[in-house]
Amino acid sequence: LPYFQIAGLDLNHYRFNDDPYGDLIVPNAKIPWQEYGLRADFKTSYYGSVESPGGSVLYALSCVEDGYQGTEVGVDTLYIVALEDYNNEFLRNDTLNNIIQVNDYFAGSTFYSLGEYLSDNRESIMLESLTIKLTEGPAKDTALSFALIYVLSSGEEFQQQSSVVNLRQ
Repeated sequence: LPYFQIAGLDLNHYRFNDDPYGDLIVPNAKIPWQEYGLRADFKTSYYGSVESPGGSVLYALSCVEDGYQGTEVGVDTLYIVALEDYNNEFLRNDTLNNIIQVNDYFAGSTFYSLGEYLSDNRESIMLESLTIKLTEGPAKDTALSFALIYVLSSGEEFQQQSSVVNLRQ
């Protein structure tokens, strides 16, 4: 089935050090902020059909992976919100979009600006996850959680709150 539709989000904490794919970490883990990443995996359903001239629906069998043509709707915007005071500039319930980078391929490749991610995925979202890294650290060693608000160009909105992670200086 060539397309996928986003039905929700799962958020997990990852640590990026020696493994370019990152290591899944448990809630309340203590890690240096520079090694931290928040990964969003889309809850998806797959679909695809073609109507033949006679009115019947044809389904193609293929060896390609489900969802290979992405979504038929792009992303409008996303917000990362600090659910506790992050530092002196970003307080509880502030959006952290000015200090994030995004990667939607896999964790070991290059992270790029939020603007680039939004531009690249404006018409269609091709991959079923994204990872967000912070470019500034918290004011002190602290327990933090985040909310991700992901808005599609259709107006549909998905929100998810992360578990707590302890980021160190």
